[in-house]
Amino acid sequence: EEERCKDKPFSFRTHLRKKLVAVPFALFAGEEGNNAYQRQIRKMGHRLGRHTASAILQGALTHVPSEVRAKPITDFSSLDSIQTYSEHTRRSGPLQRAIS
Repeated sequence: EEERCKDKPFSFRTHLRKKLVAVPFALFAGEEGNNAYQRQIRKMGHRLGRHTASAILQGALTHVPSEVRAKPITDFSSLDSIQTYSEHTRRSGPLQRAIS
């Protein structure tokens, strides 16, 4: 997708990268390595001009153990078992707001 939009303005490409990264942000929620995975996405997300969305996700994926990456999608944590903070207001950055 980013390749098709190379000729678009920088702000458009940055917004597109945020959207592309936001979708798999919670992919490993409740699994081992998820905190480091999300932290790396946030860290590299601040440098959107220097990294493509695929590079951000590949860099973050190195923090997820291979056993977790190899699991079938049906074996992942259920949504009910994942801790949420719906009753509390939490500070969030622009990437987290794009995910919500």
